[in-house]
Amino acid sequence: MIAILFHAIPLVFLVVLSSADVRSQGIDLSLSREGQAAYDTLLVAQRFESDAIGYGAAPSKLVEAYNVILNEASADAAFKRLLERATLPGKLYSLCGLFFTDHSFFRAAIEDYRHSGDTVYTLFGCIGSAMRVSELIEAKNPIIVDINRPEESVSEYVALDTKLYDDWAGRKKRKKIDIPPAGHQPDILNGGYPVMYLDKHSHLKSGRIEHVVGPERAERASQHN
Repeated sequence: MIAILFHAIPLVFLVVLSSADVRSQGIDLSLSREGQAAYDTLLVAQRFESDAIGYGAAPSKLVEAYNVILNEASADAAFKRLLERATLPGKLYSLCGLFFTDHSFFRAAIEDYRHSGDTVYTLFGCIGSAMRVSELIEAKNPIIVDINRPEESVSEYVALDTKLYDDWAGRKKRKKIDIPPAGHQPDILNGGYPVMYLDKHSHLKSGRIEHVVGPERAERASQHN
């Protein structure tokens, strides 16, 4: 009987501690109700998704959560907390956010994932699969985003790849074994996914806001809404 009580008491203590810790997250991060819901969504994310998923191209709830947090005054703190506590797919979204909120921190933190052999479930459009984390972090032929003009630099890569494909398709003496150019791929390290997942009205599309936190960040974000 004594042994049972000895083991039961620490168990109760751990449960109480865990509940207090969960309650403190919203207070410490000063998230809005919508921001807290977005944080909770990414905390338990089970896959890494594109912004539109399924045959109906429905908006991804995970990408929506990513954008909600980016608009929070404490976005940087929220993404850093997610990097510590979220599932692996949630950590990948947090790295996408840190690309904008603290790029120096992002460059250091991402090193832990560049050579990871872990895999995550993915859903890009209507294609579900499993990919190595290292492939999502760093593509072989990446889109390299200019952090000071993100959307413009991604558009330049899209235009380049379109031209390369059109040139290939227009060749008259193309052999049957010729394959179309692979083009450039998005990744997290070079900014492809962080930028491509931005909401179409995001103020970050024209350039990052790094180390701007608290009321000043909220004020600057509201000016673009």
